[in-house]
Amino acid sequence: MTENEVDLAPRPGHETLRAQLAALEQERDTLSSIVTYSPVGLVVLDSVGTITHANARAAEIIGLTPGEMVGLAYTAHIWQVIGGNGKPLPDQGQPFRQVMASSQPLYDVQHQVEFADGRRAHLTLNLAPLHGPGDMLQGVIITIEDITRHEQAALADALRDIAAALHSTLDLNDVLDTILYSVGRVVPYDAATILLIEGDSARVISARGYAERGEEQAIRAHGLTISETRNLRHMIESREPLIVPRTADYPGWLALPGADWVRSYAGVPIHASGQTIGFIQLVSAAENAFVPRQAEQLKVFAHQAGVAIRDARLYRELENYSDILEQAVQDATEELSHAKERVEAILNSSPDSILLLGLDGSIKAGNPTFEQMFGYGIDELYGQLPLMLVVEECADALRGALQAAVEEEHPVRLECVARRKDGTRFDIDAALAPTFSSKGPVGIVCSLRDITPLKDMERMKDSFISTAAHELRTPLTAIQGFSELMLARQMDEERQRGYLQIINRQSLHLSHIVDDLLHLSRLEAGEAMELEQTTIDLAQHIREVAAPFAENSPAHELVFEGLDGPLPAWGDPFRLAQVIRNLVSNAVKYSPEGGKVTLRARAVPGFIEVSVQDEGIGLAPEHRARLFERFFRADLSNTAIHGTGLGLSICKLIVEGHGGQIWATSDPAKGSTFTFTVPVAAAEGG
Repeated sequence: MTENEVDLAPRPGHETLRAQLAALEQERDTLSSIVTYSPVGLVVLDSVGTITHANARAAEIIGLTPGEMVGLAYTAHIWQVIGGNGKPLPDQGQPFRQVMASSQPLYDVQHQVEFADGRRAHLTLNLAPLHGPGDMLQGVIITIEDITRHEQAALADALRDIAAALHSTLDLNDVLDTILYSVGRVVPYDAATILLIEGDSARVISARGYAERGEEQAIRAHGLTISETRNLRHMIESREPLIVPRTADYPGWLALPGADWVRSYAGVPIHASGQTIGFIQLVSAAENAFVPRQAEQLKVFAHQAGVAIRDARLYRELENYSDILEQAVQDATEELSHAKERVEAILNSSPDSILLLGLDGSIKAGNPTFEQMFGYGIDELYGQLPLMLVVEECADALRGALQAAVEEEHPVRLECVARRKDGTRFDIDAALAPTFSSKGPVGIVCSLRDITPLKDMERMKDSFISTAAHELRTPLTAIQGFSELMLARQMDEERQRGYLQIINRQSLHLSHIVDDLLHLSRLEAGEAMELEQTTIDLAQHIREVAAPFAENSPAHELVFEGLDGPLPAWGDPFRLAQVIRNLVSNAVKYSPEGGKVTLRARAVPGFIEVSVQDEGIGLAPEHRARLFERFFRADLSNTAIHGTGLGLSICKLIVEGHGGQIWATSDPAKGSTFTFTVPVAAAEGG
């Protein structure tokens, strides 16, 4: 061969490279089909907010085809985000820009949107940064779920209001202040701070509730040494929230300057990139002001953890080959690697559990959310059918859904009861969709979403409808029966008067039920509570309101403690009478065998504390955290005890409207005690 001739004979290793390229192309096709046919809407934006990819589910939700969506601007063309006032938000692209600016994910962003065709829907979005080679930020991945069919709109209004406020500004101080304000709407507190870690110190960068006490300047100027502050060390080491019911009992409690009034504490660590970077701290002047359920709620506000995207390359640069072949192989390898990483980023960033199943339904892979939700490692379940993840009663339905997804080549959804590794049960919405390659179906994508809160609300709603129907039927039956007697018979004036008194009492009872429903509906809809506050002697007020119960309930002995002298409070006499009357009524109802009902009052710093104690049936521990939820009734099995489950919800709204708090303690063997606080009246001339 002369020096001008080119050697075109295959070189050693070329066949291996071609095989590697073919394997990568097949893996890319498989991963692309997972994204394309996923039951969750997926949209990928570039760095300026232009849609570069949309799967079929996202297009179905929005009302376009995937091809029509590509090239559109996320903030201008696919929907308008509607605010709490029913009008489009002035800043439509805040969530996208926040992710691009912070390179951190945003979870559970809830929007009410209006599409171009006039449809309105409620969507849940999860946004995560998309990184390319060298960890360069290339855009944002968004998962979209249409929650309209779950009838969550009314329940999600408050959450969307909070999300809209948080997304309206990039100013750090405004954002942190909004976070503390929003926390207070969910977990009431007297004061709160956000601290950031700087070496071994934690410094306050945002605070609420201290300025009114004249303590904010000292709080902001004082740093806490983490190694000397036990509660902060505990949260860093455990990576979990901390509740201190009584600070006096907490060993090594270290109060901030001027905060000696603090009696209880709740804190939660703030995480970012796997590290603890700060804390949210809530404090109260009352003991036992915070409960574990609220600690879980605090996690939502503190959640800053990002999902790391693997960026290792699958293949190294090939050497010792011709320049043309080497560049072609390198370009193809990089392109396929990036495609695989993007798909993995989508799966790993999903807030739903996702399983990849074979055509026979066996488990092949799963995302981190699945392991967190079910407690199983994927290695434990590899090759098994997902039937073990649901209760026995749902196994046949899931088996049928798997078969239908493969045979009909169409997504299938069903709701069933799932079972974790530890045996606990919860409700899920399962979506099954076949995946395809160029050769046909290759497997099934199974998305599992925890819908336990939705199911709990449905069950509470059904229970309330049944209870309300019974409560309304009782007075209506009496009114109808005695009015028919008066129309059908001649009777003397005394008997007529007796019947009319019965009808009048039942009408008042019916009116109270309807008033409770309307009152709670207005308050829950966000209408401001109208309070006509004045200085009242709460001791005398309690005696006057409770007096009728002594006559109407002879089996119960009303005992008054701490009410001998005046207790000046600042409150609305009518609304506070509602609270006292409801608590005493409950004490009587839930003490069917009679006994003492003790009403106590005492002055505490800044407040008057009132408690109503009975010797009745008490409360189970699992019921106490839900006592003040609307429609909740602690003992649904006892049909002899009437009620709609609204009274304590209204009491809570009234007390909090006064700036106070309400809580309950109970011993099933000794009865229950309900306690609330209202502000003390300012001294004259003070």
